[in-house]
Order: sequence, then C-alpha cells, then structure tokens
Amino acid sequence: MDPTDPSTNPPPAPLEEPDDFKPMLIGAALIFVMSVVPYVSLLGCCCLPHIAGALLAVHLFTKWNRLTLTSGEAIKLGILTVLLGAMAAWAVAVAWQLIFGYQLNMKQVEALMLKIYSHFGPQFVDKAREAMEAQKQKGVTLSQLLIGLCATVVVSAISGLIGGALGAALFKRGPAKDQAS
Repeated sequence: MDPTDPSTNPPPAPLEEPDDFKPMLIGAALIFVMSVVPYVSLLGCCCLPHIAGALLAVHLFTKWNRLTLTSGEAIKLGILTVLLGAMAAWAVAVAWQLIFGYQLNMKQVEALMLKIYSHFGPQFVDKAREAMEAQKQKGVTLSQLLIGLCATVVVSAISGLIGGALGAALFKRGPAKDQAS
C-alpha cells in the first residue's frame, strides 16, 4: 500500500456549506413586520419592503460568512427570503380576516383608493364606496384567496429576484462562495 497513490487515499471531507437560513429568516421577518404595519405596508405596492428584505438577507449572509455570492446564488436567497416573509404575512392576514372579519390595513387602502378616485369626479368616488361596501358584505371567496396567493407568489419572485441581484452587485466580501468550498 503506497500512501502517495491517490487511489488508496480517501477523498477529502467536504467543507461545511455556509448556512443561509438565519439571514433568510431575518430578512423574512423584516418583510413580515413591514407587511402588517399600517402605511408601511402600502409600500408593498411597489415591492420596497420585499426588496429591502432580500437585500438584508444577502447583506447578512455575505457579512457573516465573508463570502461573495454569485448573482444566481444571491437571487435564489432573495427569492426564498421574500417568499418566506410574504407568504407568512399573507397567511396571517387571511387568518386574521377569516377569524375576526377584519382585513389588515384595509382602512388605509380604502382611503388611498378614494383619494385616487376623487381626481376623476364625485361619481367615481360614490361607485368606489358602493363597490367597497358590497365587497365587505360578500366576504372572502375561494377565488379571492387563490388570486391573492398567486399574486403573492408572483410579486415575491419578481421582487426577490430584484433584491437578490442588487445584493449580489452591492455586497462583495471575500472570495466567491464556490471558491471557498
């Protein structure tokens, strides 16, 4: 048995993969909190809380592991972070509405919509109020839940992609993750 023969030596033990779960949870928690706080959640219309959560996850991962993520790895981390936070917020909002009959942040959304419709004239405001009241009386339907779920997933994927790509471009700390392994 020759110790210099590569066929007799066992392969080196693989290095431990850096953990991305803790940064993902912290980014998702930021998204969750920003999604349920009144007025801050209205920023969700343009995905700012989602992008901020994805950026935070990538930042924390690169800071704690002193690694640079490739664009693909950062995008994956961003999408998973946003999906986790947004789906948790969506589930809590749906449960809250089904259990207590109260839709989180609805007063703020109604006020914003009525302000927008007021630019078109009083008849539009009256029609919008009637539609909002009819919707309250109708309650939550299965189709609304499915549309909300699909919209949450699509918006989360897009904003996670944007946040992850921005994070990969902004946060470079040390060797690439693949080189460190």
